[in-house]
Amino acid sequence: ILLNNLIVQGANTGQTILTDCFNTQGPICSNIQRFSDGSIKFIIESPFNAGNLVDQGFDVGAHYRVPTTDWGNFRIGVDATYIQKYNVAEPGFTQHLAGHYDKTFGNFARVRALATLDWNLGPWNANWTTRYVGRITTGYANPCLGPSAGDQDAPNGTNPCDNYIGEANGFASIHNGAVTTHNASIGYNIEAINTFVGLGIDNIFDKQPPLLYLNNVVNANTDVSTYDLLGRYYHASVTVKF
Repeated sequence: ILLNNLIVQGANTGQTILTDCFNTQGPICSNIQRFSDGSIKFIIESPFNAGNLVDQGFDVGAHYRVPTTDWGNFRIGVDATYIQKYNVAEPGFTQHLAGHYDKTFGNFARVRALATLDWNLGPWNANWTTRYVGRITTGYANPCLGPSAGDQDAPNGTNPCDNYIGEANGFASIHNGAVTTHNASIGYNIEAINTFVGLGIDNIFDKQPPLLYLNNVVNANTDVSTYDLLGRYYHASVTVKF
């Protein structure tokens, strides 16, 4: 997918506006309002065009229903996505976001997958779901592209993009491992009264989301749009059709 004049918008774009202004010295700099001494007063987070987007990868899916057995009916399925490239290019620099989490653009784990196993026998049915989100990199070792994974300031009050020497300046990226969660449910259909009763457990093994430094996220310590935040929990339902 090639998208020209990518529109960037939302409440998390302040850092991107600063980064774009520093690297391009373009019209986006007008979104940065300053005091008379040059220090930043506030940033206008209005939508803006951010160069070109190149997205490259593939999706795969496979589903199979096993022939009926004395033990019931089984269905298995796997859906997966692989992101090979997700680049946002602007004059002077390119952000390579595949495998990266960025609070403006989102979570681009290279691999995501969902596997399901369904079973039913007469009025009984059950389901097991496994969800996989691959590892991500957070923060930028190059401070010209975005915030560091840590909470460091530029040394001696200097601009970290001047004479950039990477992690020696205290800027770094960190790697967060893959996260796999499992859900299970079982239900029974009481046909005589058109009622279905279900029980389930989500996040069976109580897998915790990765902790990300606060300057990489907004009002959270992890990516709330991608990961399960509640840990293991139980649920029950009764559905009546009439």
